[in-house]
Amino acid sequence: MAGSARSVKPVEEGGTATSIERAIVLFQEHINAHSPTKLATLQRYNQVLDHFARILGNKKYVEAVTRSGIEDYKIARSRETVGNDRRPVSAATINFEITVLRTLFYYLIRERCISMDNPCTRFKPLRSDKERLKRRPPVYGQAELDKIIAESGHIERAIFATLVLTGLRKDELCDLPPENCTSVNESSPRV
Repeated sequence: MAGSARSVKPVEEGGTATSIERAIVLFQEHINAHSPTKLATLQRYNQVLDHFARILGNKKYVEAVTRSGIEDYKIARSRETVGNDRRPVSAATINFEITVLRTLFYYLIRERCISMDNPCTRFKPLRSDKERLKRRPPVYGQAELDKIIAESGHIERAIFATLVLTGLRKDELCDLPPENCTSVNESSPRV
């Protein structure tokens, strides 16, 4: 045949669109068939699919779910709380859930030949506050800098002062040629 499998649109009961409920059942059956011994995976996927049906179920059909719908899902989940201490749903959990939904949509597109774009492709992962803090370079206050310099010897003082005052990176300072370093006397080297 001259056509690809992707161009074939399945006909579900009552029309051409696939209901979210039907898509979830198909995906659950697929997971059961391919990972029957991974009960924890199935349980976690089912939790994600329940959240998906609860938050985006008003769309009725999977073809109606768009990137903005996935963004709405992320926002809705980030406002929810979990556990007895009512802590917010973590960014890592929401990112995992979007990954599960991306897998769901790829399954529907590739295995069930549903003609649509995956709304979860190239999604921007959420970052937690801890991740944001880890990525920020440390910034020293004046009191901390004064303490470091006061407790340093002459050579360390020159190194720290050069790093702080010039903005050189440590590797750049290490690669600084000796001819760019001078000393007025043995106790006070200059860069």
